[in-house]
Amino acid sequence: MKTSNNQVTVDEAKAALKSLENIEKGTFLFSRPPLWINAIISLLVGVATMATAMSSNNSLWTLVAILAALAVILSFVILSLRLRTLGMALKSAPPTWAGKIFSVAAAVVIGLVMVGAMKFYDGGAVWAPYAAAAMNGIACSFLLYSYLPNEWVAKGDS
Repeated sequence: MKTSNNQVTVDEAKAALKSLENIEKGTFLFSRPPLWINAIISLLVGVATMATAMSSNNSLWTLVAILAALAVILSFVILSLRLRTLGMALKSAPPTWAGKIFSVAAAVVIGLVMVGAMKFYDGGAVWAPYAAAAMNGIACSFLLYSYLPNEWVAKGDS
């Protein structure tokens, strides 16, 4: 990569940058959870949403909501252990302020969907828990696929 006068040419610099981009993209794609873990976590989030919405004055649905929340936590522990066996570590918090704000906003939106579904269900809308479960499950699947390593996938990279 070095020439006799220790200067790097423009072509060599472009090749090095392209190589770094390919490595970063490969690492991101490698760190994504497998589809089966993504599906399990997303389904569990949907079940937790539905059970939370239906748990008003019903201890069985409250138990289901608690068990689903514990299963989501266990799934993330399994995902973290899987990444550790592959030589990677799951970041516990985004490295940038924009990522932190986005993560908090996503959690607030998912929580508001749960609370909104509970209020709609209490008001007589029987469909609300199912719609909220679908919304939160899809949102969770999207976030796990696109945002797990705390970086967005550029268009065309996935």
